[in-house]
Amino acid sequence: MSTTVEYTILAEDGPVTVQAEPATPGLYIYKQPDTVDVGASCRWRIGHHSGVQVARFRTADDARSAVVHLVDWVDWTEDSKILATTIANRSDAPEFLRIIDDCHGHLGNCAHPEPDSDWLPNGGHTGPMCAYVAGMSARCTCD
Repeated sequence: MSTTVEYTILAEDGPVTVQAEPATPGLYIYKQPDTVDVGASCRWRIGHHSGVQVARFRTADDARSAVVHLVDWVDWTEDSKILATTIANRSDAPEFLRIIDDCHGHLGNCAHPEPDSDWLPNGGHTGPMCAYVAGMSARCTCD
């Protein structure tokens, strides 16, 4: 990791401070502490400045690759709730998931009951019924 700063993530059991790499204004890349999301294999995360997780990856390089494609996608310095709405309402919202998927990442455990025609290889889908097209997702269940 290059230069790091202290960054506070919003974990299930409360805020946790980690060392993170500033990726672009509003986004950070960090490794999830072993005490958070125990057992998850996707330990590298892209996080919003609010502490909300954006996406998860198996490697730092995959997270960095995704950030390169997401830098100009929206104004990441905006409030996380505004961003979730902005991303979900974009006509190209499925591209957000495709970028993360192409970089071997995912948003998390989708609440949609089963894969459908827009299912992506790394899990998740781009359809309007997806609960995680724009927003923080749940625990990682990658093998």
